[in-house]
Amino acid sequence: MVGNRGGYKNSVLVYQAMALFSKHKRPRLCLAGGEPPSREEVKIWDQLRIVSSIVWKSCSDQELATWYAAAFAVVVPSTIEGFGLPALEAMARGRTVICLKGSGVDELVAGAGIILPNNRPTRLFGVMRSLLFAPCR
Repeated sequence: MVGNRGGYKNSVLVYQAMALFSKHKRPRLCLAGGEPPSREEVKIWDQLRIVSSIVWKSCSDQELATWYAAAFAVVVPSTIEGFGLPALEAMARGRTVICLKGSGVDELVAGAGIILPNNRPTRLFGVMRSLLFAPCR
């Protein structure tokens, strides 16, 4: 995820989906930019037992490009978004974008990404798992 993570950015959805992976098959969740993790965020990570799978870094544009290149997908879980620059940047680098229907990002992503019909962690988990463990990866 790129940028701020609070409120309508809906980052908790991603944290809950991450918790559904078994510890040994859980991917790393890279949080690029935005504010450093808050106490509340870290508490959620701790409760979900995903702390060891999360990396946060304030990135330069070059570092962010490297993170995009290494990603199996970019999740933009916002419930509403004005434009969705992280989605556009991810698509420009050939990365799959996962977003929510009705978020605004879904119009940008259209046929080039995966649009989740609802805000359920189990659905996001299923999509992430299928992308992560797809035979072509």
